[in-house]
Amino acid sequence: MTPCNIVHPAPGYDATQICDDCGTPEGQLHNHFPCCALEACPLCLYWQMISCDCIYQVNRLVNHHIWTKETGFLPPEVYANGPTEKHRSRWMRRIEKAGRIPFVFFPTFCARCGLYEPPMWMVTRRQWQRVMPRNHWHDYLCWECFQALCRCQRLRIPTPRWIH
Repeated sequence: MTPCNIVHPAPGYDATQICDDCGTPEGQLHNHFPCCALEACPLCLYWQMISCDCIYQVNRLVNHHIWTKETGFLPPEVYANGPTEKHRSRWMRRIEKAGRIPFVFFPTFCARCGLYEPPMWMVTRRQWQRVMPRNHWHDYLCWECFQALCRCQRLRIPTPRWIH
């Protein structure tokens, strides 16, 4: 009998996982700092570093009273040309001070059937929220389970062209 506190890896899991973007082994810092697409930001603790707004927050560039929505509430020159080297340096110092987050592999499972690493697919947010109960909006489903939920609710969500 297996004790309940022992977790067995899913079929196909490899204990020597590496980052799909920069090739870093699990437990190490990402190689292409700050450009690895999968490195998490230690400042906001949520977003991937390349897509979070922390560089703008650290440099106090966002201002809803001075700048407009058309420039993302950023100074027009930053919106047009991106952050300067000075902005990047200040941001990178803040990240180093906060402590970079090592790569840890988190496999994806379908929240309904448990399928390990199902192929990625996408529907609009509106379609997702129409099918999924609110408390499951952040879950991941395989396409087959999503379609099964659509059928249960008698909804017709067209299959994206790349899924076959």
